[in-house]
Amino acid sequence: MNLRDVRRRLKSVENTRKITRAMEMVAGAKLKQLESALSRARPYIEGLQSLLSRLLAEYPGQHHSLFEKREGTGHTGLILITSDTGLCGSYNSDLVAEAERWFETKPADKAELLTVGLFGHNYCLARGLKPHASFTDFKSRADQGAVQRLLESVVGLFTGGGAVSIEVISCYFRSAASWGPRRMRLLPLEVGRDAKPNPYPTLLEPGAKEVFEALVPRVLEGVLRQALLEAFSAEQSARMMAMRNATDNADDMVKELTLTRNKVRQAQITKEIIEVVSGAEGLKS
Repeated sequence: MNLRDVRRRLKSVENTRKITRAMEMVAGAKLKQLESALSRARPYIEGLQSLLSRLLAEYPGQHHSLFEKREGTGHTGLILITSDTGLCGSYNSDLVAEAERWFETKPADKAELLTVGLFGHNYCLARGLKPHASFTDFKSRADQGAVQRLLESVVGLFTGGGAVSIEVISCYFRSAASWGPRRMRLLPLEVGRDAKPNPYPTLLEPGAKEVFEALVPRVLEGVLRQALLEAFSAEQSARMMAMRNATDNADDMVKELTLTRNKVRQAQITKEIIEVVSGAEGLKS
């Protein structure tokens, strides 16, 4: 390898290192925003679930279609939450592996798929499956409009689409170092009914039916929003770590190429000195 090739390769690796370092910083900034949003969302969602559980204990006769447990061998809905872009390590491949395990227990012709993320959409097409609905370019902050569109598709599939249940495959998120794929049931909703009734009955206006009709979808929306926020947080964590590893590898390559460049340059200098000395000796003789 000549000096020019070494210098060209060294410059290329240094430019790549700048890109991966910048992408690591961008992913870290997005992760910080998502962690902040998630820390605010979790207490709110837990509060909604606690409120619903308490009201169910006080009003056991109330019923909602999203609680309905259905028997039979009807369709099963699956929401697969992946990323729109790559460069995030094993994030998408782990989710696809979890989806493959899900398909081992569910016939493909009995599955109705909803995908969030371009990777999941392409996976379904490659498997020969047409998603019931696909959501790409989903904003990482899970804005209200996007969540509502997804929620409408989910509720429509469960209440009018003949789905017996709907499950979610996504990534849970505990911290930047603790996340991974999971499978959870979204519908029918499961809310604890063992809460102790309030000794002072809660007065509901305009009435119990109207309150439950408004509260139950809000709980479902909260659970779905938390799943999205955790998935997006895990994605940015995976991307940050992948870019950090790429930057570290680039650092190692820069060190190796710098050493190689110095050796090649030293060899050239030594060769030139030998040629000069040989020429001088030739003139003397």
